[in-house]
Amino acid sequence: TWERRRFALTANPAKLNYYSCDGDDAGSSPPSPSRSAFGNGGDGNSNKSLLDESPRGSLDVLNERVTMTATFPGSDASQPTPYAVALKSADTAEKWKFCFDDRETQLVWLVALTDIVSEASVREFNSR
Repeated sequence: TWERRRFALTANPAKLNYYSCDGDDAGSSPPSPSRSAFGNGGDGNSNKSLLDESPRGSLDVLNERVTMTATFPGSDASQPTPYAVALKSADTAEKWKFCFDDRETQLVWLVALTDIVSEASVREFNSR
């Protein structure tokens, strides 16, 4: 099941949090991190600060050794847009999968996530 979510990426610590969108049932249990989430990278129309909310889910990008890739819809006919990004941790299969409303937003998120992982990789390599 795809659900629209808002996302926030923090650099230190490198965490990706997702939040309910306005109008979601706040009392419902959150989907597990392995379920797909339909996202647009943020909801600029919301008057509520993400800092005032508890995330429905969180992914520690560096500690879980997350990799991200743009993906094809493949056999998932329910995927709402072709602009998907899959996030996987080193020890599991697909962790989260996001669909974005447009290619530009998809690329912004891919670059932001890749930048965090790349910087950490360089630091780790140089510390040898």
